[in-house]
Amino acid sequence: MLIEQTIDKLTALQLHGVVAALQQWLDRPADHQLKPTDLAGLLADAEWTYRENRKLTTRLRQRASASPPASRTSTTATHAASPSRSCSSSPPRAGSLSTRP
Repeated sequence: MLIEQTIDKLTALQLHGVVAALQQWLDRPADHQLKPTDLAGLLADAEWTYRENRKLTTRLRQRASASPPASRTSTTATHAASPSRSCSSSPPRAGSLSTRP
């Protein structure tokens, strides 16, 4: 079987990770000394990694679209309305503190 036919069948089976790894392997002549079992393991790992990365990318996109980033206006308004926070970082002036008898 020709390699082009093999790649077409792997693509039809939606084994995109295997296709990418096989094409990379074919481009490097030094790697052609692998045993068939080692090559099969390499291709299986490539497909596994491809699918896991695709799942992660999908989850990240879903999370990004589900929770839009907070706007700067709402964050600023929350901090400005908070009475417990002081905007002044300078020490109090002498005589400004009231003393109770």
